[in-house]
Amino acid sequence: MADEKTTPAAEDNKIDHYVRLGTIAMGKHAQVLEVQEENTTNRFAMKVLLSEAMKDPVQIATLKYEGKVAQALDHPNLIKWIATVHRKTNIYLILELFKAPNLKASLMTDIVGVQTRLRKLIDCTCAALQHMHDRGWVHMDVKPDNILMSRASEVRVIDFSLSEKIKGTLGKMFGGKKDIGGTLTYIAPETIKKEPPTAQTDIYSLGITIYECLTGTMPFKGSTPKDLLMKHLTAIPANPADLNKNVTPEMDRMVMRMLAKKPK
Repeated sequence: MADEKTTPAAEDNKIDHYVRLGTIAMGKHAQVLEVQEENTTNRFAMKVLLSEAMKDPVQIATLKYEGKVAQALDHPNLIKWIATVHRKTNIYLILELFKAPNLKASLMTDIVGVQTRLRKLIDCTCAALQHMHDRGWVHMDVKPDNILMSRASEVRVIDFSLSEKIKGTLGKMFGGKKDIGGTLTYIAPETIKKEPPTAQTDIYSLGITIYECLTGTMPFKGSTPKDLLMKHLTAIPANPADLNKNVTPEMDRMVMRMLAKKPK
């Protein structure tokens, strides 16, 4: 009798041949679970659509697209793709399990600790983005939420759902995409102007991320979304060194170059 009572609960805790161990993150359309492959000791992260999102073809296509981008990449500082599974009842990605908080959470709880490891964070994130650019991709949503960093300063860049291919000369002649994508606080000027993305698009967003790490604040703030976008296009932020006396002149210059409106 005991087995009969526990079996349904056990089945509810499984997705195909993966046993659910816990929830890593919950979003509007998807959740990330820690799972273990049945009859093995292999553990992974599973990004799976929520039941309501499974009714939306756009969300299904977005998750499949993210898997396609991740599959095309292979770098130690990018989260590793294992598999994409699409069934009638669910769709999910199986990814490398990397147990570390995202940078946004770390900035809220231990900004000094982040600052002491910032050089390693910058080096690893730049290496990850360089690999993407070399493969012809722009991440398009570089921000603290999408950077995981362990206490040992290991780094993984995650979430390729907004990534775009770098367009060639012909593609640039016909302009960029119609809609503005990305997170407004970290969005690059060329994205606002709906121009085709380039490597600089990610560099700008990373510059804002580094600025936030150094100062604990954002370089641009707006009273409305439109005001914030205008600040990205026209405003010159205060130098990080003006807000944090420990910022070196070299770091200060680097961040301000990354935030240039018209990079050279």
